[in-house]
Amino acid sequence: MTNPGFEKNLLSGNTLNRRILVIDDDPGILQLYRATFSSNDDIAAEFSDLTGMEMIDDGFSFELTTATQGEEGVELVRTAFEQGRPFAVVFLDIMMPPGIDGLETATKIREVDTEVHIVISSAHSDYNPTHFRGYVFGHLYFMRKPINPAEVEHMAYNASMGWNRNQQLQKELNNNLAYQLWLNKLFDTLPVPVIVIDIETHQVLMNGGGIQSNHQSTTCYQQLYHRDTPCSDAQGGCPLQSIRENGEPVVVEHSHIAPSGELRRYELHSIPLHNEQGVVHQLLEFSIDMTDRVQQLTEKETLVRQQKQLFDTFRSTAHTMKNSVSYLNGMAERIAKIQDRSGELGELLSDDRVQLIQEQVWMIHTMLQLALGNAKESANQQATLSIQQKIEETLSLFSISTLGKGKQVALQMVHGSDLCISMTPIDCQTLLQNLLNNAADAVDQYMSELLSSGKPEDIELLMEIQDKALIGLQVTHNKNEIQIEVSNQGATIPEKHLESIFEQGFSKKKSGNGVGLYDVRQILRQSNGSISARNHENSVIFLVTLPRVDCDS
Repeated sequence: MTNPGFEKNLLSGNTLNRRILVIDDDPGILQLYRATFSSNDDIAAEFSDLTGMEMIDDGFSFELTTATQGEEGVELVRTAFEQGRPFAVVFLDIMMPPGIDGLETATKIREVDTEVHIVISSAHSDYNPTHFRGYVFGHLYFMRKPINPAEVEHMAYNASMGWNRNQQLQKELNNNLAYQLWLNKLFDTLPVPVIVIDIETHQVLMNGGGIQSNHQSTTCYQQLYHRDTPCSDAQGGCPLQSIRENGEPVVVEHSHIAPSGELRRYELHSIPLHNEQGVVHQLLEFSIDMTDRVQQLTEKETLVRQQKQLFDTFRSTAHTMKNSVSYLNGMAERIAKIQDRSGELGELLSDDRVQLIQEQVWMIHTMLQLALGNAKESANQQATLSIQQKIEETLSLFSISTLGKGKQVALQMVHGSDLCISMTPIDCQTLLQNLLNNAADAVDQYMSELLSSGKPEDIELLMEIQDKALIGLQVTHNKNEIQIEVSNQGATIPEKHLESIFEQGFSKKKSGNGVGLYDVRQILRQSNGSISARNHENSVIFLVTLPRVDCDS
């Protein structure tokens, strides 16, 4: 069906081809053509007489070029075509002595330009239109002489509109083909399996990201999971039903057994695609293989848990040993107070030996005290802290937290440098953890917005950045200060909120009270530090400044 606004759009364009070429050896006929294409009032009147209808003045005018011989006309067509300004319509006489006739002229013109519309006009009846069609092919019309100005103008109008309509259709077709090729190339190069599914039939309309399938695999569950039925709930289920009911993007965890027998775990993202009526008719689905990442996180959690258990065991054992040492020290003191230590017992427990025992017991006691120093130290006691050590501890905890799980942090700092601050351990932990949580929350929101937009460029960007570090942590310093920058990729903060985000109760979320930027500023004020926020391209940067102290203090 033709688009109702199509011809209107053509008429309103400023780039319509309205170039007409007339080839006729009769000067009187050429003058009649010139008069026809230069007098709109006369054309309108004759059009009304011919059709009984009033012709609408649409401002459509023509650019006329004339030639008296076929060879001249062919060269005009060739020159116009090579200059990128082809004629839309050629009016052509049959007999033009002494040069080539209309049939040969039309044949040569068609060899130069396959799109120009050719109108054959003649007063003779000794020509066969079928014979012309065998040489000229499409876009061919016939018109009897004597010519009628209104008929000529009407023929020129229809033929030129046909030329422009064909060009626009070809342009749209080329654009669609280019877009389809781009989309196919994009799908083929995606790092994860992506498919477009018909929501009613489960048929795969497009696939990419290295999905291996044959022409018989037409449904999503056949393509991805080699099953003849939709995925079972035990595997994680298919999100089609949820999208049918809610029309919202769905993210589910999914697992299935690969042909090799290995159990793989996936994060399955499904995005509804709407038609012109706003009805969900297709589904864009991509899956991220989480098997290796989950395994790495599990191993990291196990390592952290083992380290904590090891420390707790050490602390418990050390306290037990401390009690034993205290008991031995008390026994040595009691022995030292015994005055009468005669006989073999006296020789064994001489004053020198008792003093040596007391010294050994005291040395063991001192070593245990040193070993338990960090465990016994109060978290609320002001202390000199190593920035490197505290950041490494915080990143370990962040990596297994709910917000930090699966996220990479790009760390930039000079390792091994003596960079210390004066702060309580619990405040330092809260400061760093809250900044990282704030960055992680912003990244989650950014990824969610890319996912829900459904735009090809956003999906492409999402595929590019999903395995990259979207959170940055950089430490710099000078003689008196240490600067800690925590950045995240995502939507920037409106300039009017860059200060108010640190106020109590402020939050960019629809619910809740944020992730603790107010607490961060309060902690820094107590430690003579400061914090500020700024936008940089598509990221937000928080800058923390703290006084630098001597690590030996």
